[in-house]
Amino acid sequence: MMKKIVSILLNIKGDFQNLFIFNEYEELTGKSKSGIITLSVILGITFLALGYAIGGINYLKEKMDDPFTNWVNLEIKQSYRDKVTNVQLEMERDSMKSKFMLNNIGQYNIEFLPFVNYMNGEEYNIRLRTLDLEDNLLGEILSSSKGNVVSGYSYNGDGPIDIEQCGIIIKESSLRSLGYEDVESVRRIPIKVENFVVYPEITAVVKELPNLVDFVITPHFYTLLIESFETTNFINISSSNKIEVISPETDKKKLEDDVRKSLKNFSVASTDTREIELVDGEISTIVTLYFNDYFRYSVKDTIVSELKQNSSYVYNRFSPWECNVGTLYNIDDPYYLSFNFDQLDKVRDFKNHMWDRYEVEISMDQVEQKENFALVSNLTNFISLILFGFSILSIVFYVNSLLRTHLEKIKMNLGTLKAFGLNNNFLISSYLKIILTFIGISIAIAYVICGIWDLLESRLFSTSYFDVFNYKILIAIIVIIITALITSQRTISKTLLKTPGDLIYNR
Repeated sequence: MMKKIVSILLNIKGDFQNLFIFNEYEELTGKSKSGIITLSVILGITFLALGYAIGGINYLKEKMDDPFTNWVNLEIKQSYRDKVTNVQLEMERDSMKSKFMLNNIGQYNIEFLPFVNYMNGEEYNIRLRTLDLEDNLLGEILSSSKGNVVSGYSYNGDGPIDIEQCGIIIKESSLRSLGYEDVESVRRIPIKVENFVVYPEITAVVKELPNLVDFVITPHFYTLLIESFETTNFINISSSNKIEVISPETDKKKLEDDVRKSLKNFSVASTDTREIELVDGEISTIVTLYFNDYFRYSVKDTIVSELKQNSSYVYNRFSPWECNVGTLYNIDDPYYLSFNFDQLDKVRDFKNHMWDRYEVEISMDQVEQKENFALVSNLTNFISLILFGFSILSIVFYVNSLLRTHLEKIKMNLGTLKAFGLNNNFLISSYLKIILTFIGISIAIAYVICGIWDLLESRLFSTSYFDVFNYKILIAIIVIIITALITSQRTISKTLLKTPGDLIYNR
């Protein structure tokens, strides 16, 4: 059955050619199939080496294309703070972007903000970074194809990023450190701002964020959090006759009775309750307390403290806030500039330009890190080409050595066949089909072995850089087959150029 399939695939015509090809194939490969085994081992090693080289290159390319890696950060020091505007204006020109392979220039701040553990009320200082909605880094963080988003909004690459100005993007590990086990269910999280607590929505939970920060917010939200509330109107701090608190208790009647009983020094005129979902499927209750008198916020803090002290329920301050305050704020005095590069080849030129023109020094550690990254990628490409070239030479040398030895052994038979009228075209065509069968079977065996190894490795190791199911491997196989056939044809033709007499009498 197998012989019939091979005959059809190779277009073997006539019983004589069929018998000749399969008999010669058996002689060439040996009774123990040592030729097939040896060539399969050579090809297997070649595919393994190429698979790891291609997988490594793909990994490096992925890292090279990732703005988590492709940036240089500049801390804005007081000595050159006045030059920042000129640096930004120059580097935003298309000619400079092209010259240094720059993608975009951003500005950002890094700060610490206290978050509140909702269940026990403890505060944790965690690190934030600002990131503009138009920054391409945000697209990479939220990209649906990168696998960085655990839950929430993911970006498919089409159009602008559609998220709220006052949402937060938080790292999964940071959310767990705040006491949340089911991170995918968290919808809002409390942030302490002065004496107030606000509950912004979580836009997305992600695996990694740049600069080792815990969460990312927009410059607009950052400004609302740190600037004076009198200026931004983020929180209304004027005197009023109401206070809002939030509790995980869902029985509204119990909460209303409890706040009246707990506030002995303050007379509560009326109460109101509403629900809010901080965690998916878990309802919390906001209790609004109305008084007959108007209080300043300093007095309201005293009221909340008394409520917490006297009550048997858990209460936290709830501060209504406004994101759309009429003005879209940006950072006027950034702490850092970030330069995102399409490629890292011109990083040193960029560093030299910044010093020569502005006397602004980019850390050499950053520059060398980027250069080394680019160098490793280029070296990996170069070494993989050398490896492939060496593999082709080894395969071609082995096949030709085997073929030359076999032809030398049967020269008398070839001379006899030619003497009886068998032409060179028939013999060349037949031997090329034998070589094609020989190489094809060896490639199939080697590829199956590599495929099995790929499956095993993916189960044994959490991270695998082996990639044998790649179009480059297919190209390599085609190149190997064509090269082997061309060199084999030359070897066969050189032998068959001799006359029948010369072949028979080994002249």
